[in-house]
Amino acid sequence: MSSNSYTAWNEKWTSRYKSGWIQNKGKYLLLRRLFPSLALKIAPRKKYYRGVARLIEGTFCDLGCGMGTVVGLYSLYSGKKSFGVDQSLSAMKLATAETRYFGVSCAFTASSIYETGIKSASFDTAYMGQILEHLDDEMGALNEAVRLIRNGGKLIVSVPREDRIPDPDHVREYTESSLNALLERLNVGKISFHDIDPRRFVVSCRVGK
Repeated sequence: MSSNSYTAWNEKWTSRYKSGWIQNKGKYLLLRRLFPSLALKIAPRKKYYRGVARLIEGTFCDLGCGMGTVVGLYSLYSGKKSFGVDQSLSAMKLATAETRYFGVSCAFTASSIYETGIKSASFDTAYMGQILEHLDDEMGALNEAVRLIRNGGKLIVSVPREDRIPDPDHVREYTESSLNALLERLNVGKISFHDIDPRRFVVSCRVGK
């Protein structure tokens, strides 16, 4: 999928998310006002988001962050400011509004995940979740993620398991061996697979030394 195709796909899902949130926001309104941190913790329906947030260390950037769920959760858990990057301007506006409402420290930037414009070695952890399967140039996106990580920092990648989450917008599917082989092309240490979600591979590795 080209950058323009990915942006169109993300805009579609942002619109669906926004519509669903408007329809269901009443059930969270009182909880958000009285216990905003608790509301943010329980709002994501999948334990996947919480599991990924607990793998993150230090300063953090989510590349292809969508509506910023993992960014917000990690800031909530850690008390640290975290960053999200996505090509969708509407997703970044929605993510900014949501995290401001919850009072967590986050920043979002609308830019290409191939060329973020962020200074090299800016983060201890970079994450790419449910995005590589949509991109023609998966290595280009991964190389940008690695560039942003400090030596010895952590890269976290998540993709759907083969045939578990069918989607006509996916340009490829991943098996454990194909994902492992892809990451071995980078300058990374031991590749660890985490049992967080039966439908997704969640993998972490150290960058550089």
